[in-house]
Amino acid sequence: MVMNRLHLRHMMKTTIRGIFAFLLIAVFASPAQCLETGRLSAASSDGSKLNIAYDKARVEVEFLEGGIVRIELFADAIASDFPSLLTVENGPAPVMFQPRPAKQRAESSRLAVEYKRSQFGIRVAGPADMTLLEIPEGGVAWATDGSYTITIKEQIGDKFLGMGEPLPDQLIGVVPMDQNAQVRPIWNRHEPPSDLGIPFYFNPRSGYGLFVDNPWRAAFDFISTDTYTYSAQGGPLRLYVINGPDAYTVLERYTALTGRPPIPPRWVAGYMQSQYGYINEKDFRWLMDNFRDRDIPADTLIFDLDWFGDRFKMGDLWWGANNFPDGPAFMKELGERGFKAITIVEPYVFEESVNHAFLKENKMFTLTADGEQNIFPFWSQKPAGLMDFTNPATRAWFAEKIARIKDSGVDGWWTDLNEPETDPESSRYLAGPRDAWHNMQAFLMNKTIFDLYQKEYPDDRVFIMTRSGFAGIQRFGSGVWSGDVNSTFHHLENQIPIALSSGLAGLPVWNSDVGGFHGKPTAELYVRWIQFGAFCPVFRPHGSHDPREPWMFGEEAERISKKYIELRYRLIPYLYTLFQQMHATGAPVMRPMFMEFPGDANTMKIETQYMYGPWMLVAPVADASAKKKRVYLPDGKWTYLWDDRFVEGPRGITVPVDLETMPLFVREGAILPMAPIMEYVDENPVDSLEIHYYPSDDPTTFTLYEDDGTSTAYLRGEYAQTVIRGYQAQESASLIIDARRGSYQGMPEQRSYRMVFHHTKSPRHVAVDGRKADSNSWIYDSENQLLTVNSAPAKGGLQVDILF
Repeated sequence: MVMNRLHLRHMMKTTIRGIFAFLLIAVFASPAQCLETGRLSAASSDGSKLNIAYDKARVEVEFLEGGIVRIELFADAIASDFPSLLTVENGPAPVMFQPRPAKQRAESSRLAVEYKRSQFGIRVAGPADMTLLEIPEGGVAWATDGSYTITIKEQIGDKFLGMGEPLPDQLIGVVPMDQNAQVRPIWNRHEPPSDLGIPFYFNPRSGYGLFVDNPWRAAFDFISTDTYTYSAQGGPLRLYVINGPDAYTVLERYTALTGRPPIPPRWVAGYMQSQYGYINEKDFRWLMDNFRDRDIPADTLIFDLDWFGDRFKMGDLWWGANNFPDGPAFMKELGERGFKAITIVEPYVFEESVNHAFLKENKMFTLTADGEQNIFPFWSQKPAGLMDFTNPATRAWFAEKIARIKDSGVDGWWTDLNEPETDPESSRYLAGPRDAWHNMQAFLMNKTIFDLYQKEYPDDRVFIMTRSGFAGIQRFGSGVWSGDVNSTFHHLENQIPIALSSGLAGLPVWNSDVGGFHGKPTAELYVRWIQFGAFCPVFRPHGSHDPREPWMFGEEAERISKKYIELRYRLIPYLYTLFQQMHATGAPVMRPMFMEFPGDANTMKIETQYMYGPWMLVAPVADASAKKKRVYLPDGKWTYLWDDRFVEGPRGITVPVDLETMPLFVREGAILPMAPIMEYVDENPVDSLEIHYYPSDDPTTFTLYEDDGTSTAYLRGEYAQTVIRGYQAQESASLIIDARRGSYQGMPEQRSYRMVFHHTKSPRHVAVDGRKADSNSWIYDSENQLLTVNSAPAKGGLQVDILF
C-alpha cells in the first residue's frame, strides 16, 4: 500500500522531533548530583524585595513597575553572579507590595505571587487572580555542575510565541509561530538558514510574557501536554514574568527591560541592493547606472566579501587594493550619486589576512582547552581564528578598525557569521566556557560597534544588519535577517512566520534575502519575494553569484518590481512613523493579525498574512503558479488597495491573483501618508504629502512623525509630529491636519497637501479651513468614488470638510 504524502510528512516530522528531543535529553542529563531546595524555612520582606529561604536555596522576588515580577533562585552551584548583560540600567523600578506570610503570598497592585512550602514552587497571578505562570512544588532542580531545569505547569490554551527566528525545516512543513509541541533550542546556529533563539515568549492565553535572563546554552521543551521545561547548562536562574494583557503591552514592558530599538536612519526605509558576486568598482558603477537610468529608486549598495579582496582575506577589514584601489574616493562617488554603503564584517580572521598574526600574538582569538589561541580549519579547510568578543582588547581593536572603515565613508554594517558559524566544541572564551558565551558573541560584536558610535560618533545613527544576536541586541541599532535561505517557494512561505516571531521576540527590524540566497530564483519567485520584501522593515534582495537585480528577470518582472519599489517609497512617511512607534514602545512593523484583532479567535491561527502597522493588511503570495490567494479579513470594512473595492469582514475570501498582484487591503478609518517618488529618500525635501483617508464611522487619528533622518538629535527632542484626524458622518466627512508640533534641522518651512477621500459620494460642498474651496482645487472621480482636494503650500495645518 502506498503511503499518502501527508501521512509521510507527519511521520517524518514526528521522527525528527523525537530524535531532537532525545538529543536534548542527552545534552541536559548531567552525571552530577541532582539538588533541590528543601523545605521553606523563612520568608521576609525588606520593603523592596521578598526573600524566601529554603533549606538549600534562597529565592528573591521583586515587583517592578509596569506589571513585572522578577524571580531569582540563589543556591550553591547556581551561577547567580553571571553578569546580566541582557537588561538595561535604569529599567523598570521596584514598586511597593504587600507581604502576606500567613498565606505564603505577596501582592502588588497588578500581580500576586504565591510560594510553596515542602519544596520551592511559585504561582504568579494577574488580574482576577488568573494564573499566569506556575512552577509546581519541586519544579526546580539543579546539579553540582550548575546545570538546571525548571518545570512549569501548562495551562489549557497556552501558546508560546516569539522566541526569535526558528530554523525552517528544509524538507517539510511551515515554521509554526506557536512553539507548542516543539523543542526550542536557545543556541545560535546556522545550518543554514538561521536559528536565533531568544529565551522570551508571549503567551496570549492570559496575555503574559516570560523572559529568562540567561544566555547560556539552553532549551525549552514544549512537547509534553501537562508541563514544559526550560533547561540550561548553567548560568543564573533569573526569570521575569511580564503581565499584559496583550502583546503590545508585554512587548513594551519587555523592551523596557532589555532596551528599545533606536530609530534607524531614514535611508534604511529605502531599497537596498546586494549580491555575493559584486567584485569591484566596475560592478557597483554598473548598479548605479542601471538604477538611475531605469528610474528605479534605490538608496543602498551592499559590499560583500570581495570588498576586502577575496574571502580568504577575511579579517583585513579594509578595502582590497585590486578591487577598490581607493575605497574612500569610491565611497565619495557613491554619496554624490545618492547611494549609501554597507560593508560586511565577520568575526573570523584567516591566516592569509594581514591582521592574523597581530591578533594571534596578542591573544585576541578564542582559546583551546589548554588556554592557547584556537586556530582551526574554516572555509575550504583553511586555518582561521575566531575573534573573542569577551576580551576587552579584542573589542578595542575591532572598534578601531570599524572607525577607520566608517571614516572612509561607509554608512552601515553587516555583521555576518556571528552565531558564531563555526565554534569548535573544544573552544572556550576569555570570560568563560563556550556554553556561557557562544550566544553572546553576536551581541558583543554589535555592542562594540554601538559603543564606538556612542563614544566617537554620538551624532550619527548606527544601523547594523546582523545574522545573529541575543535578547537586548535591538538596543544597539541591530536588525536581523533570516540567513542563507533557499530560492524556493517553500522558504518564501517560511519567511512570514519567521518575521512575525522575530518581531514578537523584540527584534522588529527584520528582513530576508529577497529571491533567496542559495539557488537561482525564477522570475516568478523573484517577483513574489520582491512583493513581500516591499512590506518588510528592511527591503534587500541578496543571493550567491546569481542575479538579484530587478532588470535581470525580464521586462515584466522589472516593471512589476519597479511598481512595488515605488509603492515602498511612497509609503516611507508611514513606515518611518512605524519606526518611531517601534522606538517608543517596541511595537513591530510587521504584526501578527491577533495583535491588532485580539478579540477574533480566528486571527490566532493565521501565519500567511500580517498587518503592516495598524492600517494595512499584507497577504504575500507564496505558491508557484498561483491563481488565487486565500485571505482572512477581520471585522470591519476593508478596501482592496488595487481597485478600491469594499469588502466586509469578518470572513475569509479568495482573491484572484496574477503575477502583478499581491493582495493588499486597507482597514477602514486608515489615514495613510504618502510622499512623492524619489530616486533615494533624501533626494528632495518632503514639502508635499498625499494623505489617503478611508472613512470610518468611528473617528481615527494618525500621528505622522518626522525628523532629520540621519542624526541622533531626535533623542534631544528635535523632531516634528503632525496629528491627522478623520471623521465621517452620514452626510459629511472631514480630514483635519494639525499644525506640526516641534521642529528639526532641514524641516520644510511650508508644505502642501493632496487629500484623497476614498468611498465618497459626489460632494455638494467642499470647504477648506471653513471657506468654500475653489472648484479648481478639487476633483471628484465618480467611477472610483474618489475625492481629491489640493491645498496651497502653507506653514500651518488645515481642515477639509465635505458635505454630500
